[in-house]
This record gives sequence, structure tokens and C-alpha cells, in this order.
Amino acid sequence: MTTLNYCDTREEMEELYDELEQNPDFTYIGHFDMIQDIYFELNEQGFTDEQIDQLCKARYGNVIEIIEYASYYDVFIGAY
Repeated sequence: MTTLNYCDTREEMEELYDELEQNPDFTYIGHFDMIQDIYFELNEQGFTDEQIDQLCKARYGNVIEIIEYASYYDVFIGAY
């Protein structure tokens, strides 16, 4: 994965989380302890590893947004 939104403070994380949660074009996937868990969840939903990698690298169109804070990951999927 190449795109992570690293947050230094809880406030920064909550602001980004709220922004994505309120965006009707994004869906919350979950809260994860490890990157491998994100792949496992998305594989279970029918995405291949290659599709996940492509969505993580995309900045427009269909994307995966990952918020990293305190070594935990919150994941959203949607479109810009």
C-alpha cells in the first residue's frame, strides 16, 4: 500500500474520519490492527490484491482511504 493518511493527533484523526464518514460517496470498511487484516477483509468482499493495490494508489475515481493513528487503521472505500 502506498497511500496512508498518517495522523499525529487524535483530533487530526477524528477530523479526517468525520470528513470521510459524512461523505455520501464513501463507505466505512472497518477498524484494523494490521494492514494484512485490511487485505483479508477486502479479499472476503471479492477484491483481488491487485485491485486493492490499484485503489490505494488512485487519487481520483474509486479509491481506498486509510487513516493511520496510534498503529491502528480505519478504512473507507469510495469515489472522488
